[in-house]
Amino acid sequence: MPAATVAIILSNYNHGRYLPESLGAICGQSRPADQIIVIDDGSTDGSAAIVEEVAARDGRITFLRNGRNLGLQESIARALPLVTTEYLAWAASDDRLLPDFLERSMPPLERHPDAGLCFSELSTLQGDTGEVVGVAGAPGVGHLYDLKDLPEHLTPATIRQRMKRGYLPIATNSVVVRRTALLAVGGYSPELDWRSDWFAYTVIALRFGACVVPDALALRRLSSDSYSARGMRDSVRQAATMGALFDLLAQPGYRDIRRAFRRCPSNFTPLRSRMLKYQLGRLRDLDLLSAYLIWVTRQYKREQGLTVAGLLAKLAVRFLRAGRARVRRLLAALARRLREALRSLRWGRRGMRLIYHALLKYREQRYARKMNVVGSVRGAVTQEVVRNMVAWQVGMPTTTGGIHGHLCIEGDPDQVQLDRLFSLLCVSGSFESFNIFFDEQVAARELARILMKPEPPPVAVRFDLCEPHALALGPVEVAGLQRAFLPLFDGRRTAIHYVKIAHPRAFVVALSLSEDDDGFADEALGKWLPHLHRFRREAPGVAFCLLNRTMLSQDQDEPAPVDVSPLRSLGFGLSDAVALAQIADAFIGRLDAFGLAAIGAQRPGVYIDPASGDRPNASSATWFVADAAPEQCLDILRVVLRERRLSGRRSPTTPPPAAGEPGTA
Repeated sequence: MPAATVAIILSNYNHGRYLPESLGAICGQSRPADQIIVIDDGSTDGSAAIVEEVAARDGRITFLRNGRNLGLQESIARALPLVTTEYLAWAASDDRLLPDFLERSMPPLERHPDAGLCFSELSTLQGDTGEVVGVAGAPGVGHLYDLKDLPEHLTPATIRQRMKRGYLPIATNSVVVRRTALLAVGGYSPELDWRSDWFAYTVIALRFGACVVPDALALRRLSSDSYSARGMRDSVRQAATMGALFDLLAQPGYRDIRRAFRRCPSNFTPLRSRMLKYQLGRLRDLDLLSAYLIWVTRQYKREQGLTVAGLLAKLAVRFLRAGRARVRRLLAALARRLREALRSLRWGRRGMRLIYHALLKYREQRYARKMNVVGSVRGAVTQEVVRNMVAWQVGMPTTTGGIHGHLCIEGDPDQVQLDRLFSLLCVSGSFESFNIFFDEQVAARELARILMKPEPPPVAVRFDLCEPHALALGPVEVAGLQRAFLPLFDGRRTAIHYVKIAHPRAFVVALSLSEDDDGFADEALGKWLPHLHRFRREAPGVAFCLLNRTMLSQDQDEPAPVDVSPLRSLGFGLSDAVALAQIADAFIGRLDAFGLAAIGAQRPGVYIDPASGDRPNASSATWFVADAAPEQCLDILRVVLRERRLSGRRSPTTPPPAAGEPGTA
């Protein structure tokens, strides 16, 4: 396996006194770099002559020079497109790479090609003294920078676990990063200024994982004149970078990183107290701030061994040591604030009254836009009542507020088939809420209260769902059905899994038959089974799923139906059956709740409804028949199958098309 290629990019601005040392260390690596790019950002101290002299001796060096000082981010944007290698390292001219930097960083990356980067321990150069100090051995913080307890390769999950325990210092001057991973996270964000490399490498580690070398391979120079030191002294730039950081974490593309920062608040350690200062005014980021404060408190308690009582005692001792004069000044300041608060109380009361009246006005206007729709049902909820309920929803006018439905059940409540009643109400996309009343007196009292208060009264529309010709559905309009039925259900995913497992690669037909007074389709299913058996012998790739309830599969004396899958007898709920009607390749059956849901999803097939009449719809292979025998319905299904073979078959687990698009199977 050939060795991976790597490039080193060196950025410089007026650091000519460090260039011979830093550039010499890059050119003298024990594992030579395949490409070296030096970019000078308009230096005025003779740096260009030093680079040109070294480039004349080493043909790997590409020298770029800005005509004027453009800033580090502009230089990065100019140099990155020139990199042609698999990996790259970014170095500053005032830092120094040790001779074995590439020799020890590249093998872990070659052994773990999925890792996004490799980093090593942080070690510093003390200004111009040349003194090297390893941070891993420093008192107080040395345990954070000691990487010897980490394995060579850290997966994203392992990195998250490590960040939950404590801060993981990825020394940016020691990083060798995979170029494709850097491009995948968007490169170095220029708005983050000197924090752009830290953020990019943290994102790469959280998404791709990282390799670790538990030794110092690069030296960072600590100087008050460095690029990051100048930025941290500038309060305006500090505020800009902090705001840009939290703006990035609020973007959808960084949702996983925001979640990781919230669960691993140690990542905010480089920001320290500045995070508190710049986040108090950003209410949308309080989740990050609160997570960080809780983590800091726990860290302080763990490291200092301090309890809440001990903390209060320390504060009390410090307060007493402050002296009587400071105590008097503090009490005087508190008294002054109290007087100011009392003076502003009068204005506060007036403001609260204005807010209170504004809220009352808003509530009144909002309630006035709502619409209350009242329906009445007398006796059993038959197929005709279910059909009228859909027409009731489709015919409701559009309103800017919510639609609240109220159903009054008149007569004997035991005759009401609640499964049919709830089949439409529970999957309705028209109602914000609905009430069902079984007591006429209670219904009258509650409806009077709802419809008459507050003023002005909301719109009230009344329907009698049991009147045979009061609400005729007529020609089916898909747009109205899309509003009457929710496009997706919780049961849709369950129904898709069932189709994939029980009927792989089959043409799935949802079947809804006539039900008796108890809500079972046993009698109709007995008439259909012989025809289904003959059809399946002709077309074994077709699977029929019964959406109604049946007792045939549970009766010990009767054999279980083998040519149809009784969905409701297999433990699936009503919403699952409605969802299967929407995603099946074709539908055959009554224009009941299942049939209306299938029409709303534009499923082809045969829909039996006396009020519809015989009318085919060639554009969507949908047939409406007043009444049809099983063999006639299956003949139409053969036509649907033949048309689908010519136009290309759709998988039954593909979501139904949007409203207005022709259905496919």
